[in-house]
Amino acid sequence: MKTTKESVFEFVQKQLMTNSDYKDGISTKIIADYFQLQRSNVSTLLNELVKDARLEKTNTRPVLYYLPQKEVGNELNTVGKAMIGTDGSLAKALQVAKAAILYPNNSLNVLVTAKPGSGTTHFVYTLYLYGKDAGVFSESAPFYKVNCRHYKNNIEELDEKLFSPKNIDDSLFAKSRGGMLFIDNAELLNSTEKSRLSEFLESGLLFSEDRKDFIDVNSTFLVLSCGPNGYNEFSQRMSMVIQLPDLASRPLSEKLALINYFFMIEANNAKKNIEAKREILEALLLTDFPLNVKGLEMEIKRACATACVRVMDDPNSNIEVTISDLNNEVQKSLIRLRTQSTEIFDLLGSQMLFIYDCNEQYQSITYDDSHDLYEEIRSQYTELSKRGINTDTIHNIINNHVTTLFKKYNYYRSFNDEYDTEQLSKIVDPKIIHMVTKIMDACKNELQREIQPQVFYGLCLHMNSLLT
Repeated sequence: MKTTKESVFEFVQKQLMTNSDYKDGISTKIIADYFQLQRSNVSTLLNELVKDARLEKTNTRPVLYYLPQKEVGNELNTVGKAMIGTDGSLAKALQVAKAAILYPNNSLNVLVTAKPGSGTTHFVYTLYLYGKDAGVFSESAPFYKVNCRHYKNNIEELDEKLFSPKNIDDSLFAKSRGGMLFIDNAELLNSTEKSRLSEFLESGLLFSEDRKDFIDVNSTFLVLSCGPNGYNEFSQRMSMVIQLPDLASRPLSEKLALINYFFMIEANNAKKNIEAKREILEALLLTDFPLNVKGLEMEIKRACATACVRVMDDPNSNIEVTISDLNNEVQKSLIRLRTQSTEIFDLLGSQMLFIYDCNEQYQSITYDDSHDLYEEIRSQYTELSKRGINTDTIHNIINNHVTTLFKKYNYYRSFNDEYDTEQLSKIVDPKIIHMVTKIMDACKNELQREIQPQVFYGLCLHMNSLLT
């Protein structure tokens, strides 16, 4: 059980790090009111914490208590160096993250909540690098990530990997001592694992299955992540809670910066310049990606890979991404341009072509080796060419392979080919939508074939413009 002194201290540090009302310090009265304790008793506990060098106090009246300032040079500029939105949508999250890492004597465990694909892994790994830059972690400090979603059909393997109850020295909690352990999708842990997790958060100890042995893993900096549905379950157990914004909540300027960043990565990976016409960027800016930042990244990667196949036999050609390389859902987003044209123009100006130089340096953060899609495409192309297969057939084979790869990552599940008439009705008269729907149904029956959604959107927009 936590002592009252520890509970008071945790409350103080959480308020000081997350509540701007207490930027100058917190008074005894605030703490006494929260815990329903005598102010004299709280004052005694606070003075003990000052004596322990865990708090400092002012000479003012009323006396304010605050955390000692940790001198770590200019490291505050290092976190988020390769992140977009550090002064915008991610500013608050970064403030809490820095506070958790720099907390005196021992870093504070962190809960990160976000919708799928919002950049949690990138954020957490940046936090780990920041800990090393700040001297909180050593240069050789370990970083381990476990995604509980990968073990949903084998929970015993997850239990063994994380806690190793029969040999706790082999657990990831033990291996992560002095560094960071990141448990992604923690809401998928079973009740036994959550109980072990709570015990670690309470005591800093990890017990064996028979509870005869235990090890001190308090130096393991734990980061949990969960979706919005898991927030209530974990938020009460963690000292620091960070909420990352989804892509739709971020300004278009940050979305454009992400688009440019991902195109630059693909140019470097493909070792070819990439050209994208204005409508490509407009479509990407206007699309709501169910998989958020990850969905945006995957769409750009897929489009570039598809376009790369067309110029594989010409080493001097740039990769030209066309509108047809984008998913149908992304193409359809152009119908929103009419309502957001001013904002888009403010971002893109009058520029009609965007070129991403494969030799231009960009800053990337990664914690493992990523799959080299372009090297695989080059290898397949060379092998098929040696067999004497013609160019068109090679293109079809490799395009099918690219599609298969993205299906593997459930990319296409984030989109559907249904007509989004609700969105369309904002700029097209509903009578026109109804009329075109009847025409499309008649064509399907007469021609006995499926007609792609972009035909439906194109007809609606064309007829609306004609009548206008």
